[in-house]
Amino acid sequence: MSNLTCSRSCLMKRDLECSVDKLSFMKENWPSFAQIENVDRLSKAELQCSLCLLDIVIDGLSKDEFSCPNKELIRLVIMYVYIQERFDLCEIKELHTKLVMTPVKKKKE
Repeated sequence: MSNLTCSRSCLMKRDLECSVDKLSFMKENWPSFAQIENVDRLSKAELQCSLCLLDIVIDGLSKDEFSCPNKELIRLVIMYVYIQERFDLCEIKELHTKLVMTPVKKKKE
């Protein structure tokens, strides 16, 4: 997960990167953190931001910058996978809408 999901910069991303305790930062600044039932309500942009933030946390864990209990790590990975699936579904729906809305060109005889 070393390729971050989002190359854009935002205050929360920057603050998270500078944070010593990234998990506490996420819990304090993202109220629905690790609550899968709230993911279904997120917009595509919010899903992308969530993936970006989780990428930073999981990347830090994989580089041993900090640690967390295994249970917490499992929850983070499950959350990441679920959010990624929701994000992919949003993209598929957008593509479907574009295909349905695109007029079909008729062949000239």
